[in-house]
Amino acid sequence: GSDKRLSTGEAPVLILHRFIPASGSAFAYARGPAKDVQIDATFGLPDGLGIYPHDTFNVAPDGTVRVTKRYKSHLLDISDDGQWDPRRADPELGWRRSLSDAQAEEIARITRRLAELAGQPLVVMFFTGGAAEVMPLGVLPWIIDTEVPPEPTPGLYPEVSRGLHGIPIVRDVSELE
Repeated sequence: GSDKRLSTGEAPVLILHRFIPASGSAFAYARGPAKDVQIDATFGLPDGLGIYPHDTFNVAPDGTVRVTKRYKSHLLDISDDGQWDPRRADPELGWRRSLSDAQAEEIARITRRLAELAGQPLVVMFFTGGAAEVMPLGVLPWIIDTEVPPEPTPGLYPEVSRGLHGIPIVRDVSELE
């Protein structure tokens, strides 16, 4: 059976955090147990996936990893004063893979398992490349969404990660009622 706690939304969750210490991010799409998990990943904040080039990893159920590496000319980062900072990526970083095979395999394993528990396709947002004490396996699942886009047409550029919508962001705890 599926774990109803993942889908009922009976108890809202409030997460207070300043920043997750990570160098990259990913959105993973699990569309069924016999299908590849698609992972769109880049350096910087997850919101950068919706507007800047990113790598796409497809992890088959047997663990085989295929990667479409793209030149990542820009990323969304954090400035010293805590603001979002769209910036040009270091040219040396541009062609570097945003995930190792081990990270892609772990993201796929977690995403596939969560989708199995939920009994439906899922999108899971991950932070990647953080300190070992925060991310022992190099990845940290963060937000789960049930609105999964359709699979891309084979041979065409995979869909751009759309991010997560409808999740309110509170910048100051005093704004909460």
